[in-house]
Formats: sequence, structure tokens, C-alpha cells
Amino acid sequence: MTLHRLLVVLPSALIAARSRRQVREALQAQGFEVLLPRCREPHEISALIRSHSAVEGLVTATDPETVSAVLMVWPSDRPWLLLPLGSDRQLCEELQLWSNWQTAIAQLRRASSSSIPVGLVDDRPFLGSLKLGLSQPMAGLHQQWRQYPWQSEAVRAALKLSWLGQRFQVEGKTASQQWSWRTTQLQIACGRDRRFWLSHWETERSRRPGDPWPSPTRQQVEAPLQIQAHPSQPLWYLGQRLPDGPWHLQHRPQSQVLFAPPAVNPKAVR
Repeated sequence: MTLHRLLVVLPSALIAARSRRQVREALQAQGFEVLLPRCREPHEISALIRSHSAVEGLVTATDPETVSAVLMVWPSDRPWLLLPLGSDRQLCEELQLWSNWQTAIAQLRRASSSSIPVGLVDDRPFLGSLKLGLSQPMAGLHQQWRQYPWQSEAVRAALKLSWLGQRFQVEGKTASQQWSWRTTQLQIACGRDRRFWLSHWETERSRRPGDPWPSPTRQQVEAPLQIQAHPSQPLWYLGQRLPDGPWHLQHRPQSQVLFAPPAVNPKAVR
């Protein structure tokens, strides 16, 4: 069965009225029946989704708070489309999402509510599902951490998106000391001579949209390095609890960012 009725959730506090109108018109031009309920803040999304359970697909923006709210309640067997709107284009680029959202809407016309492929255009995922850019279900994410090459942008994108709002405990061991961090936002990058550059942000208080991120705390550590869930909060991915880890990060000889919080541009903090 092809998609027909779509729920469009674009919080007005984040998305301009003009953008919301353009999205509605673009979807209607493709023959979709569009439900665009009033929504001001991301925290209203859960109730809206529950009250529109008969829709076949969801269209929303890539604002981190919006995506996080959607992941909590949207059924994993129904397609959803992320659109790069307004100030969240940077996040879309980091997640390797298709930036031409008009093209993405046209591609959504080909989707099916019974067979949900991950939409890829030039290896860039734009149509979300339980797989979200990976070829295996997320239940095996802890194994894929080891198996997949970090050169895969789709894997990096899925990992970054999966940890919205999570907490982490990072542990390292050098010849002279052992150390441990507990943090809410984390970036890990490879350096030279089997060393990692770690940056972490203490962001316990919620940030308002558009607020700048504080400067990170940085530390250079030697391999090996492992990361695991914060002891007080298990890792969740699309409604599934993941094993607590730890996961061991393998150092790569080339300089590259292995993990970064989705709302922070890695280029800005290297």
C-alpha cells in the first residue's frame, strides 16, 4: 500500500511559517493528504502523534529536540522524512541527510507503508525507519560498532542521531594513570601516534534553540579507549534498550572524527 495520509510536525517556535507552508504545498503537489496540526514546541509532538495514529507517514524537521521527541513515540514500522529547514542545515550536513528536501519529498512518493526502504541518494539517507541508514536492525548496534568501517557516513550518521540526550561514561588507561569521565555530550577524534582527542560538554541544563554551545573540555589520550553508557541511564536507540557495553574504539591512522554530538559542528572544535 502506498503512502497517502501524512502527519507534518513542524514546531512553529523553530520553523518559520513560510517554510511550513512550502512543505505543505510541496507534499500536496505530490498527491499526499497532509495533516498539519498546530504545534509550537517539540515537547508537544508526542501528544500529536498519539492523536493521529491513523496516518501512514510522518514529516518533520531535523532539529535535535524534534527528532528526539519523534523517536520516542513514532512506530518503527512506518516511514518518516527529515527535512533540512531553517537553522538546522548544519545538523543535516553532519547527519549526511539529503539537503534538497523538495527532491526528498518526491522520493517519498515511491515509499510503501508495508515495505520501508531506507532512502539513499548518493549514499545519503533521508528516509528514516528502524534501520536509519544501516542494513541491519539496531538491536545489533553494539556489534556494528566494531564491524563497520568508520568511513561509512551512514553508520556515523546513525550513531550520532541515536545518542541524542544520552549520557556517557568514557574510560581510558595510559602508562601513568587511569581516568573516567561522565558526560552528556562527547566528541572523539583520532590524532597522531595512536592518540585520541576527546572533547566533552557539560550540558545538564537544557539549551534554548540558537544558544551557543559552551567551550568543550579537551584531553588527549592514548589508545585503547572504551565508552559505555552512564551507569544511571541506559542507552536507548529508537525505543530499544542497548547493552551497556563497553565498546572499544580502535584507533585509525588518519585524522577523522569518530563520534560527535549532533548539535555540535566537529570542524569547529578540532
